[in-house]
Amino acid sequence: MTFQVPAHFKRAVDHAMKLYSMGGGSYVQAPTWEEAEETFKESLRQLRKVAPTPEAVDGLTPKGKIQFLKAYRDFDDAYSDLQVYSEYQERNLERDYHITEQDIEDYNGKFVNVKEELKKDPAGGDDPDINLAISYDLRCWHRDQIDEDYILKLMEATRTDETALIIAQDTRTKRIIKEINEEIARFRKTNPARAEILEGIWKEYQDNPSMFINQNFADVMNNRVRAKVKGLVDDFAKEWCVEPGALEFFIETYDVNKDPHEKQVNQDALKKASNIREYRKTHPNIGLKYWGLLLENIRKLYVEKLQKLLEC
Repeated sequence: MTFQVPAHFKRAVDHAMKLYSMGGGSYVQAPTWEEAEETFKESLRQLRKVAPTPEAVDGLTPKGKIQFLKAYRDFDDAYSDLQVYSEYQERNLERDYHITEQDIEDYNGKFVNVKEELKKDPAGGDDPDINLAISYDLRCWHRDQIDEDYILKLMEATRTDETALIIAQDTRTKRIIKEINEEIARFRKTNPARAEILEGIWKEYQDNPSMFINQNFADVMNNRVRAKVKGLVDDFAKEWCVEPGALEFFIETYDVNKDPHEKQVNQDALKKASNIREYRKTHPNIGLKYWGLLLENIRKLYVEKLQKLLEC
């Protein structure tokens, strides 16, 4: 199974990591929580000024839509920055900032639509303001991935390089270790499956840093997840007398949002790779129920054990 790691980490994570700079070069202090929160509030005020609601975007003039793209991009930047602070976990968007996750999702949709609209405008090809606006990218990711990348980067910050044999015990490193422990505990609430693996790596590293010489923590994490998934798939394939490779391929394209009775991609290939005769040797009363039960249990396996592992 292939697990893709983004080509670059979320910029907010890199920005927050300046707080733990190794020194040398130009050190830049990350904003305090209060500063980051005020920037977020101001960006929200500016966004509401341009478009009080997501629906209001539709009625904007072309110039207004360009202003909206910039305002939402700035809001997205500020929101991304805000989420890397532990204080954010104590906040409630609707209660504390008077905006909901649905509002943000709707604004995001308008952002994408306006960009596409401006790209298709033949009159805007030579307009520098339009060209700049349609080049804007958003930073917010899946929340779990932000958490995981942030923790992995903090772990990397506990050593000078990948050849380090010990973990330093200076004040800076102790602060990072405390942050890692807190972030793993928080990550466990959103993705316990991946958090368990990440916590295992972190404990192993603390016990014996030399085990991780010349290894990148992100690579170690992906290898551990891959091994965990493979073990679950192989065990299931053995129990249900299915070729492991075919089951793995089926799971790669599994769409959990489909109705359980709707046909999945690669379902025919899976059926050809299943061996009901072999299964009957240990389950002689299975009758004609095998195929339906197989699909039912694959869904259960995916939802209960694989889905969170595969989220990245």
